[in-house]
This record gives sequence, C-alpha cells and structure tokens, in this order.
Amino acid sequence: ALWLTRMPASRIRKMALADLRRLDLGRLDVVELRAVYAALPSEFDADGDGAKAMWREDARRRLSALALREAEDKLLRREVRHPVYDALDAVGGPFDPDSEALAAVAAPSTTNLEAELAAV
Repeated sequence: ALWLTRMPASRIRKMALADLRRLDLGRLDVVELRAVYAALPSEFDADGDGAKAMWREDARRRLSALALREAEDKLLRREVRHPVYDALDAVGGPFDPDSEALAAVAAPSTTNLEAELAAV
C-alpha cells in the first residue's frame, strides 16, 4: 500500500475497486497510514455506487482510531512504527538522500498489479 504515496493522484483516482481492496491498510503503522491516506484523492473515477468512497472512508476511520489511541498513548509497538524501521534507523534509512537518483521509480499499473508487486 505504501507505493500509493509515490503514485500520482490522477492514477489512484482510476484504480479499480478490487485493486483498492487488495491493499491491506490494517498492517500499516500510524505514520504509514497517514502517508497513504494523504495520497488518496478526495473522489474516485467510476464510483457510481460509492464503493470506492466507502473504502476511503474505512481508511479514514482506521486512521482516526489509530490517532485517538496514539493521543492516549495506547498504540501497540507495531502501530507506532513498524519494527522493520528499527534496522533502517540504525544505518540512516534505506537510501542515501544526498546521492543522485539512478533511475525513476515507476508506479505499478492497476492492470497487472499482482505481477508488478511480485517483481518489486
């Protein structure tokens, strides 16, 4: 789901409902979910029945619940920050922000999402 933060909002707007539902937002920590939610468009294309809007609303509800528990200092450790970041913090992150980018990162298409995600 984190790749949504690097995808243009115009492309997210066009995603199929099935592709949105495959994203497991429940596994994101509060920081990650904030980033993903901020990347979501306010409206989706081809959403006549409102199912995509409901998916976005479910993400907002989950984020609100995490934020409330965060304010009460009641988040689980993995909800505060996923443990995978512990190792990255020790070495300064997953990449050198001062180095020159070697190639542009392309966001996965929604037409062949499973294969593209498996290749990452």
